[in-house]
Amino acid sequence: MIRHIVLWKFKDEAGGKTKDENLRMIRSILDELPAKISDIRQFEVGINITKDTAAYDLALISAFDDEDALRRYQAHPEHQKLVDALRKVRESRVIADFPILDKSGRLI
Repeated sequence: MIRHIVLWKFKDEAGGKTKDENLRMIRSILDELPAKISDIRQFEVGINITKDTAAYDLALISAFDDEDALRRYQAHPEHQKLVDALRKVRESRVIADFPILDKSGRLI
C-alpha cells in the first residue's frame, strides 16, 4: 500500500467565506470522495484543533494499493474538482507519499 498524506493551510478569507466556512466546505468534498473513487482504500480527514502558527488547518491521511492507484485517484474528475476548490482557499500545502512496508521490507 501507498500512504498519501496532505496538510493544508487555509487563507483567513477566500471567496467571501471565512476560513472555518471554507474548511467545512472542503472537508465535506473530501468526505464524499471514498464513495466516488474506488481506488481509495483508507481515508481519514481532520480539521486541526491546535492553535499554533506552525500548525496546518486540515489533514488528509489516505492509502492506495499501489502508485498506479494513487495516480488514478489524483487524475479522477472528482479529485480534480477538489483540487480546483482548494486552489481558491488554500494558502499552502505539504504532501508525503510513501510505501507501507511489512517488517521484512515488502510492500503491504
